[in-house]
Amino acid sequence: SVQRLAAGLAAEITFLQVLPASGVMDSVNERETFEVNAYLKVQVLALNEQGIAANHIVRTGEAAAEIADFAAVNKMDMIAMSTHGRTGISRALMGSVAETVIRNSSVPILLIKAG
Repeated sequence: SVQRLAAGLAAEITFLQVLPASGVMDSVNERETFEVNAYLKVQVLALNEQGIAANHIVRTGEAAAEIADFAAVNKMDMIAMSTHGRTGISRALMGSVAETVIRNSSVPILLIKAG
């Protein structure tokens, strides 16, 4: 897991959650951002308690572009992300954020199958 990798290398983990830009009311966006921040704070605190440096950030936009941009601008050593492993029609219809990040990022990527 990324947690074990970070602990073994004394690396810092940055959780990045990208929320889709939407035309919904500001109050809905604010609530969603608040909920994501609250969840990520719990994850960061759990890692900090284990001696692993961690932080989090929430951005809004197109996920693959935001991930690749964040990693490049912040000179990240690696992107670790989960993938749902969709194939066939569901992948064709929904696209693959992981695949797009792989194509557009100059940063090494570790993919972990979700679930």
